[in-house]
Order: sequence, then structure tokens, then C-alpha cells
Amino acid sequence: MKMELRKYAWSFVIGLILTVFAALAGSVPGLSGVGVLLAPGMLGAAIFFRQGIHSDWANAYLVIAGLMNAVLLAWPVLWFWTLIGRARQRGRT
Repeated sequence: MKMELRKYAWSFVIGLILTVFAALAGSVPGLSGVGVLLAPGMLGAAIFFRQGIHSDWANAYLVIAGLMNAVLLAWPVLWFWTLIGRARQRGRT
């Protein structure tokens, strides 16, 4: 149980780094289409902030959107990481 939690924590950190890179790439002129990767977190944060970025708590909206996006990205990272681990185990036997 502890090993799975550790793997998910590292996957969350990688998801957070990917979210930050997507946000930075989305702010570059000509690469605004990358901002679509942040949509799941923004939709999740819109549950709490109906006005979105135009609410009174815009910074809190962005933080919640980023954290939700990192949590959502952690699952594919964890799946991919597990897939690589299984492939390595098959190669050893």
C-alpha cells in the first residue's frame, strides 16, 4: 500500500510539472492551443467558481484549476509508469 501511494505521489508531482509547462507554453504567442490541455482542471474548478477567472477569487480559481489538472494528469502518468514497469519485468524473466 505504501509503495502505491509513493508512486501516485511521484505521478502527482510529474503531473504538476506537466501542468506548469502546459501553462507556460500556453502563454507563448502562437502556442495558445496548448491551453486546451488545462481545460479539465478549469472545468473542475468551475464547479466552485461559476464566474471562472472573472470571480472575486481569481487566484484561488487558478490554483484549484492547476491542482485539479495535476491530479487528473497523475492517473495517465501512473498508468504509463506501471506499463513500463511491467514491460521491464517481462524482459527480465
